[in-house]
Amino acid sequence: MQDAAKQAIANSDMHLAIDIAKTAIERFGFHPTSQYYLALAYANCGSRQEVFTLVDKLMEKVSDKDEVYVDALCLIGRLEKDKFFRRSEPGTRNQDAADAALVSALEAYHDAYEISGGSFPGINAATLFLLADAKPNSRDIAVKLITSNAADQDEFWQIATLAEAHLLLEEYDSARHYYQQTVELAGTNYGLLASVKKHLPRIAEKLKIPNDILNMLSGPTIGVFTGHMFDASDRPTPRFPIAMRDQVAAEIGEIIDASQIKIGYCSAACGGDLIFCREILNRGLELHVILPFADEEFRRTSVVLNGVDESSEYWSIINSASSVSVATDESHLNNPCLYTHAADLIEGYAQLQSQQCTGEIQYIAAIDPYTPGESGGSLERAVIWLEEGNDVQIVDLGKMRGDDHNQSILPTQSTKKDNRQLDREIKSIVEVSSNTHDDVVHRVMLGKVPEDTDYLQGEGINRAFNSVKEAADYAYHIRALAQLIRWEDMDLPADTQLQIAIHTGPIFPRSKSKDKDYFGTHVFYTRDLAEVTPPGCIYLTEPAAALLETHGPVEFSSDYLGVMDINTKKRQIYRLHRA
Repeated sequence: MQDAAKQAIANSDMHLAIDIAKTAIERFGFHPTSQYYLALAYANCGSRQEVFTLVDKLMEKVSDKDEVYVDALCLIGRLEKDKFFRRSEPGTRNQDAADAALVSALEAYHDAYEISGGSFPGINAATLFLLADAKPNSRDIAVKLITSNAADQDEFWQIATLAEAHLLLEEYDSARHYYQQTVELAGTNYGLLASVKKHLPRIAEKLKIPNDILNMLSGPTIGVFTGHMFDASDRPTPRFPIAMRDQVAAEIGEIIDASQIKIGYCSAACGGDLIFCREILNRGLELHVILPFADEEFRRTSVVLNGVDESSEYWSIINSASSVSVATDESHLNNPCLYTHAADLIEGYAQLQSQQCTGEIQYIAAIDPYTPGESGGSLERAVIWLEEGNDVQIVDLGKMRGDDHNQSILPTQSTKKDNRQLDREIKSIVEVSSNTHDDVVHRVMLGKVPEDTDYLQGEGINRAFNSVKEAADYAYHIRALAQLIRWEDMDLPADTQLQIAIHTGPIFPRSKSKDKDYFGTHVFYTRDLAEVTPPGCIYLTEPAAALLETHGPVEFSSDYLGVMDINTKKRQIYRLHRA
């Protein structure tokens, strides 16, 4: 069972790992390895309190000569190091908390190194000593790691460890040599490079690292695209005639090459989208396609038009893309808000990947910037990007046509229309469950939370918000309230905690009144996620996490946890935390 728990963690299935490890302990009693995997899985879920409780018990029962003892110390070091990094970020700096976390992390990693001599705790201790202004201690460990050649690790981490050790010694030529090897070994595994790069900005605060070394581990440029569809044969005035395909493709290709884009995000409508997709794939790059709604209906509305049938190219792109996802499985119902939602997700998913691999985003829009467009369309999206202050490369369809045109409406005027026929609304949904008696817990909590937000179908604590930021604020507020309650005074277990989930998607209002009651598949999906969220945690779906990156403030962030089975469907899940 221990091997099964280890494999589940390797597959990013933390909830399966928790179930396996718990079952092993219940059936066979305490075992240090099972206890460690349980703590590691909880750590990857963000449940710090459970981790420290489990590790304390583990360390009480095993000798410091046991390998799992060192693993547990490194786990504590990791948690405290991550806390130090978060608490010392500009704009969210809490110096006392950061200093305390640095001391705890350094103590854990240094103890692990002293016991084991391992290069993993060693390089972490060496770097943390530098950050704690104990440079001689840092250099001492770095010299020992180089002398041992970090031979206890696999090839990639051996080379990465030697690179950082030489960097700490300010031996920049050697550091440059080893960092170049890490880049070559990592290839397109940008997440691996991001892990290596994690310490560099902090080390650069203490040492004068050459810029070329800092730039060696730069993440990939990610292309985010929006563009008009080809003109249908019955379009009264030309905007994007299909005859311009090759000219537009050439310009998009030039932008991809000049910007050194390695990953592309877009939809797959005929016209600009499919051209961008083809240019990305022709270069052997990574492509992620996001459709606004179900495939069959999307093809009918956006791939096959009067006089235009791009079905063959569409299927070629879909079958070649690195991933294809659908913003909602629901029908279009002639509802432009679904296009807006999908465009938000395209940008948000790109920003999530940018965060994970420390890359930059290049926005590209193939549009006619002289004629107002429809709600949810590419012109509206380009205006939003520009008003947000982003660098947007414009492929100007008006100039390509050679028409006389008026002044561009970019970036001062948005073309968003008052859409009165909307029968769905994009909302961020908060669902609250608990690890004990839901009915009692909900009655207690409902008396303590404001009721000026929109209700959802059903009972319990569930609300709908206009933004994921509002939803995150509410989730943190209600969790904090629950932590102040003495549950044992109500004949409930003292460890009663809330399980909170946030999801963003289109839902249906039951009425037009001020106090709306919502329903729909996305409401039920949020409930399913809350049921499997660990006590005390706040989980986000990928759409909610993406929109948090797109529209959220710096006070909130999210950590990727992995793939979970939610009501028979595999979903990518994130954990919410304050930055």
